[in-house]
Amino acid sequence: MIQGKYDWMGTGWTPAFDQQFKSKDPQHNKTWFFPSNTVMLYLNLYKAPFNNLLVREAISAAINRDNLPQGVALYAKPANPTGIIPARKDWIAPEYQNATFQYSVSQAQAYLKQAGYTQHSDGYFYDSSGKVLGFSIIVPSSWSDWAQDVQFIVNDLNKAGIKATMNGVADANTYFSAIYGGNYEAAISWTDKGPTPYYPYRDMLSSSNSGPIGKSVSGSNFERWDTHTAGALATQVDQLLKQYMTSTDPNVQKQAIQGIEKIMVEQLPAIPLTVNVDWDEYTTKHWTGWPDDSNPYDVGPPYQLPDAANVILHLKPAS
Repeated sequence: MIQGKYDWMGTGWTPAFDQQFKSKDPQHNKTWFFPSNTVMLYLNLYKAPFNNLLVREAISAAINRDNLPQGVALYAKPANPTGIIPARKDWIAPEYQNATFQYSVSQAQAYLKQAGYTQHSDGYFYDSSGKVLGFSIIVPSSWSDWAQDVQFIVNDLNKAGIKATMNGVADANTYFSAIYGGNYEAAISWTDKGPTPYYPYRDMLSSSNSGPIGKSVSGSNFERWDTHTAGALATQVDQLLKQYMTSTDPNVQKQAIQGIEKIMVEQLPAIPLTVNVDWDEYTTKHWTGWPDDSNPYDVGPPYQLPDAANVILHLKPAS
């Protein structure tokens, strides 16, 4: 791309590349990073203490999301508490439209004290049996943006009195095996994409996608939200998903999604962190008609199929 040998590329980006690529030919060399899904902190609900809502609330309150979008993770901005991406904002209930996460160490600690934990002289919280509240967050070390995020999160959690560590694994296969099989404590990962919030919600929260530890989950229900871990709340989400799926009335569908939003915000089945982007780099030197902010007819990357075919069909030779 830098040498002008390619017209289109989809690769992870850092601000340093702007100088090498965009600044070389500002008129033609472009990037467009569409916010396509939400990055979550998944907590394994089959394992204590993550089945305790107060602990989940403490973990969320302890994370300073405003610190995450920097360096290699610059393009992933803090997420909406519903987990819905900006492009689907019209699906968000009015009370959550402008909602943000409140970073508060004191609030995180208040949640832990309410949950029965006691802060010791070393700064960490312990349960009544004398066990420290601690866990590891799994992430592939080579995924530099998420590895950076996890290190920031670990630092925040330690500051709040939660003894967190980063489990940086060498290869993605180890990571996927752990999160699909449930052999992990906490993990950073994505939600699935879709034209409405139904699709990421279904894949992440449908109890049919869950299962006991050792059984591979489906979709992105890595946290294992089901009737075993969430009881009637999981049944309620399943009913709301069914309400959406069995209706063609947009108002009924929106009502179902907003019901799930309330559970996402209040119960934190997974903890939204940042908005993940699709990487799209292109040049208009030879072809025009690429999707961008002024014409977002599709996501941009060549690796996103079948969308890439739609992008190609929109291109016209540069005059």
